[in-house]
Amino acid sequence: GGGSGLSSSSSSSSSLSLMAEALFGCLLEELCLDLVLESHHHFYFEKHKKSRPKMDVFGNYPKNTSEYFKCVHCQQRVVSSKFAPHLDKCMGRGGRQRSSKRH
Repeated sequence: GGGSGLSSSSSSSSSLSLMAEALFGCLLEELCLDLVLESHHHFYFEKHKKSRPKMDVFGNYPKNTSEYFKCVHCQQRVVSSKFAPHLDKCMGRGGRQRSSKRH
């Protein structure tokens, strides 16, 4: 009877030791993975920042804003990012009314 208490204590400490070893292994693996990913991101970002400086702080390229559209009212070429405000002003719906000055 009394000897079985010793063996259960021994197996309990062995089990605890195995769990601690597994936890340490998982933490070490996680640390290594974080280090590798952070290093990769840093070097990738630095490489592409030099070749294309228009990248944002997250490493993403902005959308192409150099597309032009022709205004249906005045036929002027307008960059895509300014098209809606231009159309409002050109047709006299926003801000200053330009339509009467141009036509």
